Amino acid sequence: MSVRTVVTRPISLLLTTATVAATLTGCALLGLAQDCEGTDPRVQELAALDILGSRPDEATVARGFEKVDAGCWADSGEVAVYAERTYAFSGTRAEVAEHYRTAARQDGWRR
Repeated sequence: MSVRTVVTRPISLLLTTATVAATLTGCALLGLAQDCEGTDPRVQELAALDILGSRPDEATVARGFEKVDAGCWADSGEVAVYAERTYAFSGTRAEVAEHYRTAARQDGWRR
């Protein structure tokens, strides 16, 4: 897959799927201790989700963001794992949301 570069408005330059992934998978890990120790298997599982390879038509991979960014963070006793992709897209938020709703359904995700 070749990487295309596109000039877009700054507001639409960096869209991530982190919110989508966090919302659809419920990736907050409530049962963990107060740090990220032992979360590596869950981080790897989350990063491997097919939906992270999906993006709306006309979206392009942003330079320097070719790979999934995944990890764990802990704050005040709350621990969460995350995975995100960043890309450039000049469309609307509604188009992005609809794309990921459709992709999630096609991948067997349920509400």
